[in-house]
Amino acid sequence: AVESSLSKDDLVKMLSPGTPDAERAALIKTFKAARLTIPSVEVTDKKGALTVRDIAAERIDGGRVGKLTVAGAESAGSEDMKLKVNALTLEDGDFSSVAAALLAGDPMQLGGRVGSMKFDGFNATIREDGPKDKTGTVDISMAGAESRAVMDGDVPKSATFSVKNVVVAPQKGSKLGRDLTAFGYDKLDLGMKGDVSYDVATKAFALTDFTINGANAGALTLSAALGNVDKGFYAADSNQRLASFIGANLSEVKLKFVNAGLFDRALAFVAGAKSKETVRSDWAKAAGQYIPIMLGGDASALALASEVQKFINAPKSLLLTAKAKGAPVSIIELPGLKDPVALLKRVDLSASANQ
Repeated sequence: AVESSLSKDDLVKMLSPGTPDAERAALIKTFKAARLTIPSVEVTDKKGALTVRDIAAERIDGGRVGKLTVAGAESAGSEDMKLKVNALTLEDGDFSSVAAALLAGDPMQLGGRVGSMKFDGFNATIREDGPKDKTGTVDISMAGAESRAVMDGDVPKSATFSVKNVVVAPQKGSKLGRDLTAFGYDKLDLGMKGDVSYDVATKAFALTDFTINGANAGALTLSAALGNVDKGFYAADSNQRLASFIGANLSEVKLKFVNAGLFDRALAFVAGAKSKETVRSDWAKAAGQYIPIMLGGDASALALASEVQKFINAPKSLLLTAKAKGAPVSIIELPGLKDPVALLKRVDLSASANQ
């Protein structure tokens, strides 16, 4: 470490697993350094070892860090898991709440925030639990992940993130492989992305896009418009983040599914030896009958059920929309809207298929 406020012994104590929480918290709060470099850190237990290589941090001050880079990490010595982690870069990180969580002995207070992050992914092979003649190994990898926030002081005006190609590939003999094969897949290839914006003056928070997608499956996208969200939603402290939404409200929520094979595989799985078209017809009839009943016979329920039936019969896409009637629905009001009659007094529900 260069220009560090802690001695070498104190640095070792701060990073050692056996250091009491209160002592570690005090060291974190007082630790300042222009730059810290650690060639390697090795964590061992009875199952094996994990070596983290070339850690470098700049502008460290009481749990805050201007930039952190890690070249990578590898596991060794374990027959049940092999892991290789690629490079990670964080900028404008605030993990000062770690000290408070240690002092309180409350892991729920752990939190943090990052201005930007780039992770080059990982590769792992994990052995399934159970008898070796009935289980196997699963390869898990991720191509990468990124996030970035555009700040207005301590508050993000906008933020985006993406996770690319999380691939779960069971090998021969794997129980997961047998389960996936029954559903029509030999592996899972998943991704995720998100886009949010915030207006400090109006306290308007927009979840423009939160999407989970799967190769040969489809994409599920959530969007929402919230109001009266306190700027503390981006605080490093998790309790403060939660509190910022207590007085918030919802004016609109949309959920859209674009089918790329998942619905068809689900239909085939449920049908089994029966005709898929017979099961499809049963699902469509059930939607037409039970959706209006579940929604208390509201007039809009028939139109909603009709759109769901269109999707079942020709599954391309389905958009569900909930929009507040008049004033937005407050977050604390939601538990009282479990009854369909109460819900439909405050919310318009609609659906649109294959648009």
